[in-house]
Amino acid sequence: MELYLQMGHGMMDHAKTLISKWGGGTCILSPRDMKIEQIERFSQEIHNLNGKIAIDPQFYQPYSDHDKLTNHSFWPESFETSNFFSGSGISEMINDLLNNYNLKTLSDIFIIPGRFTDIIDDDWKKYNDILITEVLKKNISTPVYMTLSLSSEVIYSEEMVHELLEHIEDWNVTGYYIVAQHPKDNYLIADASWLAGLIDLCAGIKLLNKKIIVGYANQQQLYLALAKVDAIATGTWLNVRAFSLDKFEKAEEDQQSRRSTWYYCPQSLSEYQIPFMDIAKRSGIIDNLKAESLFDSSYADILFTGAQPTSVEFSEREAFRHYLQCLHIQTDLTHKNTFDETYLYLTQMFDAAGKLASYFKSRGVRAKYKDFSDVYEDTISALDLFKTTRGMIFKHKWNSL
Repeated sequence: MELYLQMGHGMMDHAKTLISKWGGGTCILSPRDMKIEQIERFSQEIHNLNGKIAIDPQFYQPYSDHDKLTNHSFWPESFETSNFFSGSGISEMINDLLNNYNLKTLSDIFIIPGRFTDIIDDDWKKYNDILITEVLKKNISTPVYMTLSLSSEVIYSEEMVHELLEHIEDWNVTGYYIVAQHPKDNYLIADASWLAGLIDLCAGIKLLNKKIIVGYANQQQLYLALAKVDAIATGTWLNVRAFSLDKFEKAEEDQQSRRSTWYYCPQSLSEYQIPFMDIAKRSGIIDNLKAESLFDSSYADILFTGAQPTSVEFSEREAFRHYLQCLHIQTDLTHKNTFDETYLYLTQMFDAAGKLASYFKSRGVRAKYKDFSDVYEDTISALDLFKTTRGMIFKHKWNSL
């Protein structure tokens, strides 16, 4: 599995720094956060660094009043479902996306705009069939990914997930870009049923021999490696690590609430505000939180020099780059030769992380809503269920998926 960068507010410099360090990588661009001139310039810069780009049209809410989105030329002036699909509206949008965005920027992936849904019904099927047909008329030379933007209710429903899988079986696309709403808009998810639903959806798509990118992800979605997901995408702020429809419906200041500097401990899969790093120092366990050398991240070294962490200048910029660097290594480490090796690696990683995070908590070092100890049992439960229901076929097909 690979880590893609889910571009959001203020991420361009981070992306260029990390793509350069990694010697490559893929950025999923956000029209909500970039004007067309910025998209063109940034795409060229990433390509010059041996990176790749894709443009997410973010057409999740067609009735959006978010000026930064609706000012883009591909956005329809008005959206009335019947007129949009029976007239020239959909063709004009796809043409604009293709010619003025994807071809102009030499985009490496064409992402088909997909509308957010909380039900898989005949209207959803018809809407997306028309989209697919319109895109295939263009004979696009780059890989084409269909957006599946799904509510938590869809992910919970085994019936709807299987109905979706049955309907998309004949869609002639390279893969799927899955954007799944977290239950109650939580960051980490203490809900084994939702986690099981998402990995089952991914498994069904992989068995159709399609590629998968799961967008708006965080460290918990490492578990999707057991379904042979090709990439997860994440970024800096919370709104690019957990999908929320609000981000695309109305303009608002980025991260007004919860804005704080966090340190990511990859061993515990948890994130800690800097005052709690002071507690770790006073408790004598701060070295246990330091990222191991295999993560190749020096961005947070200043926190472990012996000084009180709140007294040093650990910036937001370094915190974000440290998080993304560590997660880049963690996604790469999920590459294993067999299903059983992957299952063993993931369950051991999650179990160790949960226990370590619990130990830190017992010593006063708390991660609040970013504490993996609150979700690790649900995560392992979803893996265990997946092994029971899909394990046999994935063992057999592992090297061909």
